[in-house]
Amino acid sequence: MLSKDNLDLSKIMTYIDQAIVYEKYSREIFEDLLQRHAKSVELIRAYGLLLRDIYRDDDMALSLFDQANDIEQQEKERKDKSIAKLNGNV
Repeated sequence: MLSKDNLDLSKIMTYIDQAIVYEKYSREIFEDLLQRHAKSVELIRAYGLLLRDIYRDDDMALSLFDQANDIEQQEKERKDKSIAKLNGNV
């Protein structure tokens, strides 16, 4: 569309408007999902990618990636303690 000699600016503007609406809607969906599943590592990372790649909010994205890493580390430590406890009781 952009390589044509006669650009259809109204079509281009329609696509831009749609992108803005979808961008806003995707953020609302992620925020709603995160309220319901605050400890979902995959969801937190996906939201971080949206913030980094679409909104260019690198600081918030990095914070979310760190949060996801912390949750994973806590889960690993919890599992390790459970396994150690089971092995100690055998």
